[in-house]
Amino acid sequence: MIGTSPGNLSQWVRKTVGVDDTGVGPNHAWRHRFKTLCRNAEIDEQYADAITGHAPASQGRAYGSIPVASLYREICKLTPEAVEGASPAPSFVAMRPANAGAASNESEP
Repeated sequence: MIGTSPGNLSQWVRKTVGVDDTGVGPNHAWRHRFKTLCRNAEIDEQYADAITGHAPASQGRAYGSIPVASLYREICKLTPEAVEGASPAPSFVAMRPANAGAASNESEP
């Protein structure tokens, strides 16, 4: 059974998904990918930062809080179109199998 710690997720990605390149930090790569998706979906940076746990860009943004309803509204902008329209992050391109772009009868995920 896989627990909830970041180390366990990393082990799962390496063993089950097959990301064995030690130059790729699987957990950190997800954050980069998510930030790219947020930009493509036009999610304001303050919301993307709050969702990913990054510090506010200024002291003024640290005042107050961001309601969960606001975060939900922003997450809802991550539609399939917004996700599909974002180019892959460099680390994800490197993880792709060499034949991933080959023509086949199956559609690409």
